[in-house]
Amino acid sequence: MQDGKEARAVPERGARLTHLDRARVFLTLLVVAHHAAITYGAEGSWPYREGATDGLSPVVLSLFCGINQSFFMSAFFVLAGYFCPSSLARKGTRAFIADRLLRLGTPIVVYNLVLVVANDWMLSRLPGAAPFDGSLSLRFGPLWFLQALLVASIAYALVARVVPSLGRVAAGEARAEFPNDRVLLAWIAVLALCTYLTRIWLPMGVWAVFIEPAHLVHYVVAFCAGVVAGRHGWLAHVPTDLSRRWARRAVVVLIALPVVGIGLGALTDPSVMSLLMGGPGPAAAFYAVWETILMVALTLLAVAHFERVGESTWVARFTPADAFGAYIVHQTVLLSLAVGMASLPIPSVLKFVLLTSVGAVASFALARASRALPGARRILG
Repeated sequence: MQDGKEARAVPERGARLTHLDRARVFLTLLVVAHHAAITYGAEGSWPYREGATDGLSPVVLSLFCGINQSFFMSAFFVLAGYFCPSSLARKGTRAFIADRLLRLGTPIVVYNLVLVVANDWMLSRLPGAAPFDGSLSLRFGPLWFLQALLVASIAYALVARVVPSLGRVAAGEARAEFPNDRVLLAWIAVLALCTYLTRIWLPMGVWAVFIEPAHLVHYVVAFCAGVVAGRHGWLAHVPTDLSRRWARRAVVVLIALPVVGIGLGALTDPSVMSLLMGGPGPAAAFYAVWETILMVALTLLAVAHFERVGESTWVARFTPADAFGAYIVHQTVLLSLAVGMASLPIPSVLKFVLLTSVGAVASFALARASRALPGARRILG
């Protein structure tokens, strides 16, 4: 059937959606790879960066990061929002907010008291680095996501208290059909326009407190879309025909970026790609549309893919219960490994592959070990 009207069996309330667990693991691995790429030449902000050993590595790694950035954090917000209605309905407003403060607030405190200090100490070991002084300062690093999710979750709970229907999980005839192409394209048009207008004044790379305003529209809409999807059970099954259509569109859109880059003259002057980051020009408008289409398409494809393959995937080697902890500790793991690998005389791309592979395994292993600490399972899951 077309336009999202394919028949679907929605699991009973409380049933575990293992394909969403696998999607979350996959997104966590992408976060590890994303920051490893920035370490060795991709554009982006990260505490430790090495100069690339060649001219091609920054181009390849920046393209990889650009594709990631288009959807992976938005997809995290969708998945986080998806489980909010059922959690709020089960726990009630006060218990829901208390749980969010514990599970999201505690890692932020631990990050600032322990992990930031460890990061600073490791970076001080590098030749020419400033000496380690052990001082504390409030930072968010990759945990900006937890801070943003905490704010979004509390806001949702408070709004749902005023509008009770938002805190209920729809059932039976009350469940809406999965959004069809017309609805998704309308969302994309509005979202891309709002993103472009935001980036005229606040281009990519500019941060306000703990979040990047250039992507704020995506994140807010993604969380809200996740909440609506959770109320209607949409991610229990993404219609096959719809996911295939968006897979084809994603391929076309992915090809469009290097074509536009070449058209802008990136082969002779890579700096022209900065025109995509924001401002009133057509390049920034194109990039806002490009990112928004991929945000929708790749999020749908990630969910649909893991629903289809089940356990027969390499991602299944990583335990979903360790994904949250791996996200929290991955910065410290990557920095320690990168500092240790600094003197290795190998090309940047090979370092990226090595750091990503070892860093992913080590982050999940450290997360698993951390869950054995008293009270850690209550926070890490």
